Amino acid sequence: MRFRYCVHVVMFVLLLFVTPLVTAAEFAGNKSLVVDELVYDFGCVGMDFEIVHFYKLTNTDQKAVKIDSVKTLCECSRVRLADSVLAPGDTTTIRLEFDTRDYYGGVQKGVRVFYGKGDGSKITMFWTAIVGQWLYKVKPEPISLFFLPGQTSKKSTFLNTDLESIEIIDVEALDDLITVQPVKTKAETGKAVELVITTREDIKPGTYHTNFRVSFDVGEDAAENSLPLRITIPAKIVRY
Repeated sequence: MRFRYCVHVVMFVLLLFVTPLVTAAEFAGNKSLVVDELVYDFGCVGMDFEIVHFYKLTNTDQKAVKIDSVKTLCECSRVRLADSVLAPGDTTTIRLEFDTRDYYGGVQKGVRVFYGKGDGSKITMFWTAIVGQWLYKVKPEPISLFFLPGQTSKKSTFLNTDLESIEIIDVEALDDLITVQPVKTKAETGKAVELVITTREDIKPGTYHTNFRVSFDVGEDAAENSLPLRITIPAKIVRY
C-alpha cells in the first residue's frame, strides 16, 4: 500500500525542502520581486495534454524593476512574460505551459527569472505533476473536456473506489473561460463526487485551451503524506 503512495511522498518532500532553500539562496540581498508561490502542484494529470499555470510577480521595491529574461529548466515547457518593466507596486504574470506528452509518473521542473540589470538577482519557481498515474485510484471521468460549438456545459466525476471517503476542498480554474461548480462534494466508497463545468457565453470564434485543478481531502489515508490529493483537468473549447 505504501508503494502506491510513494510518488505523493516524493512531492511532499520537494514542497517541504525546495522552497526554503530557494528562498535563502535567491532572495538574499535584492528582494525587489516577490512571487505569489514558489512551488505549484498540478497534481495528477493525463498524458499528452498541455496544461497551464500563471505565476504572479510583484515589485515591492521603491523603484522600477526590469525583468531581463525568463527561462524554463526543461524543453517540455514554455513561458510567456506579460510585462518586463514593473513600477513600484506593479504585478506581472508569467504563463507556464507544460506538455505532458513525453512524461509518465512524477515530474519536478522549474522556471527561472533573471532581473536587476545583470547583477545576479534571480528567482526560481518550481512546479510538480504526476502524469498518467491516479493516486488512490481516484481518476476523473473524462480525463479532459472538449466543448464543441453549441456545447456549453459538461459533467466531470471522480469515482472513489478504495478510500473510506473523499471530499472536494478547493476548485481552481485557470481563467474565466469556464466556471466550475461542485454538485456533489463528498463521496463514500463506491460513490463519486461530481462537478459541472460551464463555458463563458461571450467567447469569440476560435480554439481555446484552459484547465482547472481540484483538491481533495482523503481523510486518514492522507495522514502519512500531509498533502491533499490534487487533479488537473484540461479543457478545449471550439467556437465558430
